[in-house]
Amino acid sequence: MRKKKRKNSVPDRLARLGKLYRDRNGAYGDPFVEFGHALYVMFGGPLTLETPEEFGRFSLFMAPIGKISRYCASIKRGGHADSLDDLAVYAQILREYDDEWAKRRKRRR
Repeated sequence: MRKKKRKNSVPDRLARLGKLYRDRNGAYGDPFVEFGHALYVMFGGPLTLETPEEFGRFSLFMAPIGKISRYCASIKRGGHADSLDDLAVYAQILREYDDEWAKRRKRRR
């Protein structure tokens, strides 16, 4: 008896993801290669994160950086509207996080 092929098998999903990577990489390049250098300069050298709040803030900070890099990669083609929308949303999420952090810090005093 022959095994019926599943529509969403692991190899099928991986093949689609490979295509997605090639498509996106063709459009945006490899900005992640430059991230380390850019972050090092932005933070003025080594960065030590010590608290869960600092790790949270840093993770929220990184999301907009990815969106900015996508926009940069497409600037000569007219930009990338979705990245700008995402950037605005992530910036407000980070703002909310910072506001909540400030409130907690004020209550501890």
